[in-house]
Amino acid sequence: MKQHDGTFTLVLVRSLSSHFSKIIASSLFIAPLAFLGSSALAESEPIPASKEDLALYRGFGTNYLCHARRAGIAFPKALGIASTGYVEVITSRHGGFVAEAGSKKQTPEQLFSNAQLQVVHMALKYCPKQIPKKVKKKHENLIKKLNKQRTR
Repeated sequence: MKQHDGTFTLVLVRSLSSHFSKIIASSLFIAPLAFLGSSALAESEPIPASKEDLALYRGFGTNYLCHARRAGIAFPKALGIASTGYVEVITSRHGGFVAEAGSKKQTPEQLFSNAQLQVVHMALKYCPKQIPKKVKKKHENLIKKLNKQRTR
């Protein structure tokens, strides 16, 4: 067996490490969702996402958005990925049903819109510097409008 000086091995390990870390980083948001349990999937009737479920999924989305922005990922892309993960878990685990919406199944568009709203809302609390000023202003105006509609 021929001995190597270790230089090639070190370069190879660093190269592989870089590639693997990118793969691992991109899957960190989706992977935890796979381990949430499959009891709802095994039942014939989907169980609507509870407030607690939504808080968990919102937390995953917010966490992803904040870390992605700190890593230099553009806001629209980071928010899109965070919201898509949120929607996918509600669709796959709960059949698109949310307890707060009653017995009506939510469309992917409704889920995505709500996911974006909720993730941005939480991100403004936990990583406000990562949210563009335009988005912050638009979100504040939307919240004011929604609050006015609720009081009517």
